[in-house]
Amino acid sequence: MSAAVQEEREIVTARVVQAPRDLVYRAWTEPGHVSTVVTFKDEAGKTRLDVRQTFHVMTPDIEQALAGADAGWNMTLDQLEAHVARA
Repeated sequence: MSAAVQEEREIVTARVVQAPRDLVYRAWTEPGHVSTVVTFKDEAGKTRLDVRQTFHVMTPDIEQALAGADAGWNMTLDQLEAHVARA
Protein backbone atom coordinates (compact mmCIF):
# COMPACT_ATOMS: atom_id res chain seq x y z
CA MET A 1 0.00 0.00 0.00
CA SER A 2 1.23 3.50 -0.73
CA ALA A 3 -0.13 6.97 -0.13
CA ALA A 4 0.97 10.17 -1.79
CA VAL A 5 -0.07 13.74 -1.01
CA GLN A 6 -1.25 15.53 -4.14
CA GLU A 7 -2.21 19.16 -4.73
CA GLU A 8 -4.83 20.65 -2.38
CA ARG A 9 -4.02 18.09 0.32
CA GLU A 10 -5.58 15.23 -1.57
CA ILE A 11 -4.48 11.80 -0.42
CA VAL A 12 -4.20 9.10 -3.05
CA THR A 13 -3.84 5.55 -1.82
CA ALA A 14 -2.91 2.65 -4.07
CA ARG A 15 -2.52 -1.05 -3.53
CA VAL A 16 -1.82 -3.98 -5.82
CA VAL A 17 -4.24 -6.77 -4.86
CA GLN A 18 -3.41 -10.38 -5.70
CA ALA A 19 -6.69 -10.97 -7.55
CA PRO A 20 -8.14 -10.27 -11.00
CA ARG A 21 -9.49 -6.74 -11.57
CA ASP A 22 -13.08 -7.97 -12.11
CA LEU A 23 -13.13 -9.79 -8.77
CA VAL A 24 -11.69 -6.82 -6.90
CA TYR A 25 -14.23 -4.48 -8.53
CA ARG A 26 -17.13 -6.78 -7.59
CA ALA A 27 -15.82 -7.11 -4.03
CA TRP A 28 -15.75 -3.31 -3.78
CA THR A 29 -19.14 -2.61 -5.38
CA GLU A 30 -21.45 -5.57 -4.79
CA PRO A 31 -23.12 -6.59 -1.54
CA GLY A 32 -21.85 -9.84 -0.11
CA HIS A 33 -18.16 -8.92 0.04
CA VAL A 34 -17.49 -5.68 1.93
CA SER A 35 -20.26 -3.19 2.35
CA THR A 36 -20.20 0.31 3.77
CA VAL A 37 -23.44 2.12 4.41
CA VAL A 38 -23.60 5.72 5.60
CA THR A 39 -26.93 7.07 6.78
CA PHE A 40 -27.74 10.73 7.43
CA LYS A 41 -30.42 11.75 9.94
CA ASP A 42 -31.58 15.28 10.78
CA GLU A 43 -31.44 15.99 14.50
CA ALA A 44 -32.77 19.49 15.27
CA GLY A 45 -30.61 21.26 12.70
CA LYS A 46 -27.67 18.94 13.18
CA THR A 47 -26.85 15.81 11.23
CA ARG A 48 -26.20 12.37 12.64
CA LEU A 49 -24.06 10.13 10.44
CA ASP A 50 -24.01 6.41 11.09
CA VAL A 51 -21.33 4.41 9.30
CA ARG A 52 -21.79 0.66 9.11
CA GLN A 53 -19.05 -1.35 7.46
CA THR A 54 -19.55 -5.08 7.11
CA PHE A 55 -16.90 -7.58 6.08
CA HIS A 56 -18.38 -10.77 4.73
CA VAL A 57 -15.09 -12.62 4.32
CA MET A 58 -12.73 -12.73 7.28
CA THR A 59 -8.99 -13.09 6.75
CA PRO A 60 -6.09 -12.19 9.05
CA ASP A 61 -5.58 -8.97 7.04
CA ILE A 62 -9.19 -7.93 7.52
CA GLU A 63 -9.08 -8.73 11.23
CA GLN A 64 -6.04 -6.45 11.54
CA ALA A 65 -7.81 -3.67 9.62
CA LEU A 66 -10.85 -3.97 11.89
CA ALA A 67 -8.67 -3.20 14.90
CA GLY A 68 -8.13 0.35 13.61
CA ALA A 69 -11.33 0.87 11.65
CA ASP A 70 -13.27 2.71 14.36
CA ALA A 71 -10.39 5.12 14.99
CA GLY A 72 -9.98 5.65 11.25
CA TRP A 73 -13.65 6.44 10.69
CA ASN A 74 -13.65 8.79 13.68
CA MET A 75 -10.66 10.69 12.26
CA THR A 76 -12.47 10.96 8.90
CA LEU A 77 -15.65 12.22 10.56
CA ASP A 78 -13.64 14.69 12.67
CA GLN A 79 -12.20 16.11 9.44
CA LEU A 80 -15.67 16.30 7.89
CA GLU A 81 -17.01 18.12 10.93
CA ALA A 82 -14.11 20.61 10.87
CA HIS A 83 -14.67 21.19 7.15
CA VAL A 84 -18.39 21.96 7.45
CA ALA A 85 -17.71 24.19 10.47
CA ARG A 86 -15.58 26.41 8.22
CA ALA A 87 -18.26 26.56 5.49
